[in-house]
Amino acid sequence: MCLPKEEEGLGFRSRVHMNSALLAKQAWRLVEDPGNPLALAYKARYFPDTDFWDATTGSTPSYIWRSILQSREVLRRGCKWVLGDGKTIRIWQDSWVIRDSVERLISPAPSSFE
Repeated sequence: MCLPKEEEGLGFRSRVHMNSALLAKQAWRLVEDPGNPLALAYKARYFPDTDFWDATTGSTPSYIWRSILQSREVLRRGCKWVLGDGKTIRIWQDSWVIRDSVERLISPAPSSFE
């Protein structure tokens, strides 16, 4: 698999990175298409009262679910909000400020906003 294509491999540089990318792709499908039957099944089983970004491992998680949750960190590093009307963004928790190294507001949240 990790051999160059010229040597009859698939050209992947690292199986670990490829696996992370494929798991992140599955996680992204849960975010982008929440009406998908598989996304609905995961939501019903693992995060019925929240969204994917705030989901926890839960009790007796499957190996696949644990792996998808680990890949969520790959998505968090690369995803930013498109603000739109701003009704659903949590300004002190979500990554939405796009600057050099600042991803979240630095000032503390007032107690009425937490």
